[in-house]
Amino acid sequence: MSPKKQLNLREKRDIGQVVNASFAFLRLSYGKMFRDLILFSTPFYIIAGVCTGILQFDEPAEFAGFATGYLLNPLFYASIVAGMIGTTLCISIVGNYIYQYTETGSNQFDKVGIRQRIWKHLPGLLVVSLFYYAANIGSLVFLIIPGIFFSVANVLSRPIYILENKNDLQSISIGESFSESRRLISDNWWRSFGLFYILFFLVAIMGIIFTLPQIIIRFIISFNAARSMDMEGYRLSYTISSIVSQVGQGLLEPITVTAWFIYYYSLKESKDQTDLMATIENIGVKTTTTSDNEGSY
Repeated sequence: MSPKKQLNLREKRDIGQVVNASFAFLRLSYGKMFRDLILFSTPFYIIAGVCTGILQFDEPAEFAGFATGYLLNPLFYASIVAGMIGTTLCISIVGNYIYQYTETGSNQFDKVGIRQRIWKHLPGLLVVSLFYYAANIGSLVFLIIPGIFFSVANVLSRPIYILENKNDLQSISIGESFSESRRLISDNWWRSFGLFYILFFLVAIMGIIFTLPQIIIRFIISFNAARSMDMEGYRLSYTISSIVSQVGQGLLEPITVTAWFIYYYSLKESKDQTDLMATIENIGVKTTTTSDNEGSY
């Protein structure tokens, strides 16, 4: 029997291949990272779901819309902060599984080592996330187009921060992670924009199963409110449906996150030929795990 091939993440890919490689990697690793996602990122999604559910119930807006009263409610900001922390932890978890896989070539993950890296780099990664969201919001305040441009141009900043902070001798600063993201995407903005929205719609479609209960309850509430019925009895069920929606979306987030990490490797290989140079340096060194194709997984 031939040895099982390693999925090579460090190679140039088109958008379709990036998505395929993402699912290939998740087939190898999702079950193993699931516990970390539940323990570390999910609690923050639950908090975000509770805050959002209560807020939307008390401050009704247009269906799936936005009420200006949200801006005056502390729950709105608590939901944003909790969601940001949950997403950042998800990125760190997925990113460190990818980092260890590319470094060792094995899906027998050292979870202790992964968790050490998660907590070691989490403070800096939270700052990167804060700057990422602040830059997006700040640019949107003025014009929509700059907001979209900077959102895409900086999207690799967090994957770069995780993958390039290898050790004390090989590290990257917060500012450098943003600069490197813009450098890699500068000639690939439209391609990156396409991947951005392919992933958005893909995850949104898959997430319908988690958002459907909230949509149904929201419809029932709107229908009964029109008949001047007491809505208080729906508070708990609506909050639970909000939690289910937030947690479900959070558990699907690794699809998007994995794709951005693999896309980073693809752009890095395209511009800097990092895997090619590593191959040249390792000529003569026997390797047992190689792959140039995700179809065998």
